[in-house]
Amino acid sequence: MTTRSTTAAQAMLSAELDRIAGLERAIRAAQAEQFRCIEAARQLAAEVEGVTDASSSVDREFALRSFVAEVATTLVVHEATAGRLIADAARLADEFTGTLDALADGSLTIAHVRSLLEVATTLPTERAAEFEALALEPAVLALAHSSPSTRPPTCCWARVPAPSSRPWES
Repeated sequence: MTTRSTTAAQAMLSAELDRIAGLERAIRAAQAEQFRCIEAARQLAAEVEGVTDASSSVDREFALRSFVAEVATTLVVHEATAGRLIADAARLADEFTGTLDALADGSLTIAHVRSLLEVATTLPTERAAEFEALALEPAVLALAHSSPSTRPPTCCWARVPAPSSRPWES
C-alpha cells in the first residue's frame, strides 16, 4: 500500500537521482573537453618550443617534460598524473575519437575510457579502430544509457566478446 507521503518521497527521490545523473553527464562532458584542451595545448606547446617530428628525440623529450610540468602545476597534480592525462589525451584525439565522443555524451565513464585505452595498448596499432568499434557497440552503449530502474542486472562489459571470439586478436 502506497501512501501519499510515500509517493511524494518517491517522486522527490526520482528527481534527486535525475539531478545526480545530470551532474554525472556534465562531469563526463567536462572530462572529455579537458582531454581535448590538453591535446590542443600540447600541440601549441610543441609549436612554441619549435619542436616538430624532425626534431631530435632529446628536443622532443625536453619539450614534453616541460609541458608535463606545466600541466601538473596548472592542475595541482603529480607529474605522473599529468603525464598520463597528456598521453591519454593524445591517444583519444588521434586513435580513439569515438571513445572521446562517447565520454563527452555521457555514454562512458572515465573508468571505461581508461580501461579501453589500457586494453588497446596490447593490440597492434592497425587494429585499434576495429577494437574501438567493437567496444563501443551500440548494445553496450544502450545499456549504459538505461536508467537504474530499467537496467538489467548484468554488467555492460559482459557483452564484450569472450577472448576466443575477439577478432582483433587474430
